[in-house]
Amino acid sequence: MTKNNYLDEVQGLRTVAALLVAVYHIWFDKISGAVDIFFVVSAFFISLKMVQQDKISIWQYYSNTLRRVLPVSMIVILATLVAVKIFLPLSRFSEEIKHALFSVAFFENWYLAFVGTDYLSLDEAKSPFQQFWALSLQMQLYFAVPLLIVFIRVFAHGRFQFQKLVSLMFLLIFGASLSYSTYRLSVNPAFTYFDTFARLWEFSVGILLIIIFNYRLRVSHRILYLLGLSAFSALAFAPLILDYSNKMPGIVTLVPVLSAAIIIWVSNEGVRLPILSNSLVMKLGNYSFAFYLWHWPILVLYKETSDIILISFLEGTLIILVSAALAYFSTRLFEMPLRRVSSVKARTIGVTIYLLVPAAITLSCYLYVKNHKYQELNKLPSFESIYNMQFQFNELTPKPFIAKLDLPEEYENGCHQGLLKAAVKTCAYNVKQGQPVIHIVGGSHSTQWVPLFKLFAREFQYSLLFSTKSACPLSDSYENLEIPSNKSSCEQWKTSLVQKLIDTKPDIVFMTGTRGTVDGEVVPQGYYSMFEKLQKNEMKLLTFRDNYKFNYDPSLCVEKEYPAYDKCEGERKYFHTNPSITESSSLQFLDIADELCDDTVCFVVKEKILVYRDTNHLTNTFVLSLYPKIKGRLLEKVNSLSQ
Repeated sequence: MTKNNYLDEVQGLRTVAALLVAVYHIWFDKISGAVDIFFVVSAFFISLKMVQQDKISIWQYYSNTLRRVLPVSMIVILATLVAVKIFLPLSRFSEEIKHALFSVAFFENWYLAFVGTDYLSLDEAKSPFQQFWALSLQMQLYFAVPLLIVFIRVFAHGRFQFQKLVSLMFLLIFGASLSYSTYRLSVNPAFTYFDTFARLWEFSVGILLIIIFNYRLRVSHRILYLLGLSAFSALAFAPLILDYSNKMPGIVTLVPVLSAAIIIWVSNEGVRLPILSNSLVMKLGNYSFAFYLWHWPILVLYKETSDIILISFLEGTLIILVSAALAYFSTRLFEMPLRRVSSVKARTIGVTIYLLVPAAITLSCYLYVKNHKYQELNKLPSFESIYNMQFQFNELTPKPFIAKLDLPEEYENGCHQGLLKAAVKTCAYNVKQGQPVIHIVGGSHSTQWVPLFKLFAREFQYSLLFSTKSACPLSDSYENLEIPSNKSSCEQWKTSLVQKLIDTKPDIVFMTGTRGTVDGEVVPQGYYSMFEKLQKNEMKLLTFRDNYKFNYDPSLCVEKEYPAYDKCEGERKYFHTNPSITESSSLQFLDIADELCDDTVCFVVKEKILVYRDTNHLTNTFVLSLYPKIKGRLLEKVNSLSQ
């Protein structure tokens, strides 16, 4: 195996992978599978250094990896952080600094995995640091895989046994990881996409390629050429045919992974693929890593600052050209000088600077923003001041950049159940013997009313229980179809909760009576069925009208437009209709639309109070401010059920 037999095509493959990622992101807004090519190529290079060679220095390998990766990646992180501070609102900067911090530590994939399963973060915009998930995953395996190979070498006797053990180990990893990935995709595809363990099998393919090279297969040059050409075509055009969303890194990922492996294999057999081995494509391969890192923040920032959704051909071409220029200069100015350093001491100093300086800057920014947030949170009116009606707002409250933190304490104290968990948690407030019991149930749109009911329970002597779960309104059907991974736990949770309500029979059960969607307000059939089921079990129901649901983040809009926040308001005619809920002695419906909307628009700011903390949840401050205004009507509805 000679250098030219494989490195030309592999170098070209890196260029094609980077371009495919950019093209599908810019013009198709979809997953291309090209990132998986990087995983195969990266593992292939690991195997070249760690398996093919008899003598290896793992510390030298780590040093070389850091010299290659750190300069450009850290420059991109710092430049993106500065751009976010300049061009995006403070609320975005306060969120993106966390992405920057995890990117510096090469754990962005895990942060995205957990944020993706956090119901409160589901509506967040795409992060300009999101592309670092792939590099983070690679760096984790850049360090773990060589250690495993060195461990195998310690116990191997001779080159043949060593390669045999490596083959066996990575075949086992391939099977275990692919099986794990396939299973986890059925449970939680959002988390699995970023899960390092679900991607291990892709690296295993790259490692096993070197072992396969030891076995010559009698295949004609023409067939190999056609195989290589077919593999390239699959890489380029399969994403147009196959839907990769929610299916990666499962079985469908074999398409880009095996295509990349085939191209590397046929090139090793002496087959030349001109589209990959021409001089221009090969030269661009030197900048493919930097190009991949630069294209994403430029695309995201351009979309956010221009408020456009679809990128034109000209705009996309300019994004690619700007990314290419930044890739060229950042590689030439930062990466190449460090790679040329021969002194071990100088290399160590360079790597340390590139690692510690960005880490110090991002950590300092994070701590500053965190402290600023808590200062603003402490200015919000207390529960006692609301109860005693001793509050007034002289400026916008809460500030938009802390809006997402202005939520009921039930999210922090463990009373509200999260996504994917099925256990029913029930918490209590103001429980005293002999007092009638109100039990609040449902999803997050029920949770947001818990603070108001605490005020009501305290003033009018009610015992309050609450059992709520994210994305799981109490309905006989599953309503959150956009979160399929939550369906199983939600159904289990609802079954257990309904049985608990039947067993305990609270005096009043509170739940939302309508459901807000971006297409308008509805009363799902599953709600009617649940009303009937609970009433048949001799329960009395109090329901509220749901709030407006925006197709954009109104708090972010207010931050951009304030004081001209009227640009952010929603048109009432597109949302509030006349919900068909028939009241009775066992079912009362409180319509709060007049507090959320006037005859034409639905408010985003009312009496200097920010109404929404995200696309469809009210701020805690606004909910508490409603209490003096609606407590009379609320008491009337409760009394109607108590007769």
